[in-house]
Amino acid sequence: MRIVLAGAGLLALVAVTLSPLTARRDQAAAASGEETWGVSFSRIVDRIKEAFPDDFGAAEVNADQSSGWIAFAGAVPDGAEDAVGELSGIELRGDLGLSEKEISATVDLLFQSLLETHGSDFRVSVYPVPRDREIVVEYSPSATARISAEAVEESIRSAALSTDLGGFSIRAEAADGIVLEIHQHGARVPTAN
Repeated sequence: MRIVLAGAGLLALVAVTLSPLTARRDQAAAASGEETWGVSFSRIVDRIKEAFPDDFGAAEVNADQSSGWIAFAGAVPDGAEDAVGELSGIELRGDLGLSEKEISATVDLLFQSLLETHGSDFRVSVYPVPRDREIVVEYSPSATARISAEAVEESIRSAALSTDLGGFSIRAEAADGIVLEIHQHGARVPTAN
């Protein structure tokens, strides 16, 4: 298991914007009644999740908004290529290490374990980054609660021993002040200050 503690500092969101070419292509597709690439990709991911619920690991659209990948916990199952059909730009990846269900259960276990250890007012966010095969723990050390980076790191190690990380690593990041983001429905969402 790898645990990396990052330096203190405020967390920042990185926004991916559509290129002008991608925006024009999607506008043209919408105007003609055609599905955009992103909508088609989303439908394929839904089909794959339904057909291979125990194998599906994660999916992501690349920054170019016209390609992406779909990963499976183990080998790419027979029939997955058929589910992709004619849509270009999709890479099927095997051996992610965990299924989507296992990733979610691991994130929940780490989050609940940290709250049980440090109290319900402990400011923490736990979310997966499947493309990097890691689970990120962002937290705010607290002088009043006497929660140090070392205590959080030890809590993470203890919680990680009770689950199979499937080759995923855990990265812990301390932030000055409050944790500025939460993980909701697969996306990082800024919280109100």
